[in-house]
Amino acid sequence: KFMQNFQLVPHLGPLEYVLNTPSAHRVHHGRNPYCIDRNYGATLIIWDRLFGTYAAERPDEPVVYGLVTPSNTFNQMRLQ
Repeated sequence: KFMQNFQLVPHLGPLEYVLNTPSAHRVHHGRNPYCIDRNYGATLIIWDRLFGTYAAERPDEPVVYGLVTPSNTFNQMRLQ
């Protein structure tokens, strides 16, 4: 419920085709199966569309944030 507050920005229409909008960025940080290795395009999402790594946010499946498998260490060098 807490993370839903960060999803206040809706889809931005035609800007979704060119810019990395909040919707595309949410997918980038998701751990849902459809979100893994998607939306790396930084400012311009057009690169993900060109290289086939784009995934749109799905309205029927909310994005779950975090790691796919939990880390078992606090060692910062190992985590990086």
